[in-house]
Amino acid sequence: MKVYKTFVFAILFVISCCLAVTPIQTSPPSIAPNTKVDSLTKVNFTTVLAEKTVEQILNEFLRPVEFSKTGLSLFFKHCFQDPLYTERFLPACFVHLTDFLKYGVSNKKPRSFATSALTLFQQKLSACAWVNPYALLSFLDQTPELLAPYATNASENQMVKVIKNRLQQELANHFDLLKRDPTVFLDQAAHKILTDVAEMNELQNRLAQLLILAISKLVWNPKEKLDVWNLMTAIGTRLSMLYDLGLVSRDDLNLLTWTLINRFNYFIDCTGSQLSEDFYKKIQEEVTADKYPFITLTENEPELMSKKEFILQHLVLRGLGKSQAFSMGFLSDQLMNPNH
Repeated sequence: MKVYKTFVFAILFVISCCLAVTPIQTSPPSIAPNTKVDSLTKVNFTTVLAEKTVEQILNEFLRPVEFSKTGLSLFFKHCFQDPLYTERFLPACFVHLTDFLKYGVSNKKPRSFATSALTLFQQKLSACAWVNPYALLSFLDQTPELLAPYATNASENQMVKVIKNRLQQELANHFDLLKRDPTVFLDQAAHKILTDVAEMNELQNRLAQLLILAISKLVWNPKEKLDVWNLMTAIGTRLSMLYDLGLVSRDDLNLLTWTLINRFNYFIDCTGSQLSEDFYKKIQEEVTADKYPFITLTENEPELMSKKEFILQHLVLRGLGKSQAFSMGFLSDQLMNPNH
């Protein structure tokens, strides 16, 4: 087992500072999803909910989920429901969500299992004040592997593919029934097809809702300069990949993209003066060159302002104004509202 104890301790120390200052100034790097610690097998769950040491947080919250009756009971009672899990851990680390999804794939659980896992963590995430963009990006990097077994490629109509797959299975497994009683065969096949379609729609909707919630709470660190923009575009690119895999619908992709752009625009409202003119000129250059397909995604209504126009005419121009005003001694940023 690889040990990254020193690195994780440093990360969690940063997380522990987040309650004392504004999130925009202390957004910590995400915790590596596969981080393991030798002492996790010696966890003592009888800890006080007051100020905990970094090692206590590490031992209690980084412990992998054990998918047994006892293991799940311990996880929900002593980790998932701990207030510090919502305040400090989940915003910076989605490792337990990936644990649930990995378990579902490796044990060939149905779509409903993955949907339930997404619902569970969406509910918990709704209580978080912020989300670390590195944590979200790490989750998005793993999502295709975790959810692709439940979906099909978007190059073919999703529902048509689901119906074809189910019909092929029914014909292969129940061809004798078709010959004996076609009506019964068709009734059974139709019921299973409807179930498959409903489950696929529910999985898409639940994933989109969780991602919209997470994106709407993103907090970048202006001290990272151009990496802030690179991180934002990396998230947008991963969202497009989910559409290509049939994990989100086109309408949901459009909504996810606008949620990301609007959240980044809010970040500029709050911290734009701390970023240089070169930062905004780089954004202008890349958006003008149509470098990112998720930004060039067409709107549902042609009369609506495009994403490209919004970024160039609002975000970039306002950001440049903030940066220039700051260089002359004026501060035009608004205070960050963690509940925004």
